[in-house]
Amino acid sequence: MKKKLLIAGVILAAGMNSSFVYANDIGVAICKSVIGNDKHGLRLALRSGNLKLRSIYKDLRCNDKSLIQLALENSADDVGTYIISKVAKSTLDEVNDLGWAESNGFTGSAIYTELKNRVD
Repeated sequence: MKKKLLIAGVILAAGMNSSFVYANDIGVAICKSVIGNDKHGLRLALRSGNLKLRSIYKDLRCNDKSLIQLALENSADDVGTYIISKVAKSTLDEVNDLGWAESNGFTGSAIYTELKNRVD
């Protein structure tokens, strides 16, 4: 009985580990798409994981930054404005990307302008 339980536990743990690896791969693909200003790649990565930006935006971090912060740092205007259009206003307020952009000198960016128009 103990042997069967141990084997089931190992199989279950292996299954959970592969799910984590798959989710990590999708997260890396999303971050790379933002850095490369690749809107099509971002959509493909989201679709491959059956994810929506509005549901994962608050929890997904790339190098401890939100996706909009990453887009601002990499001048990824196409992806940044796309993300802003897909994420709820309340989430954008909660993450405070606007305040971050102002305090880090990104007020001249097209992403900042779009974000300010959406949040205000």
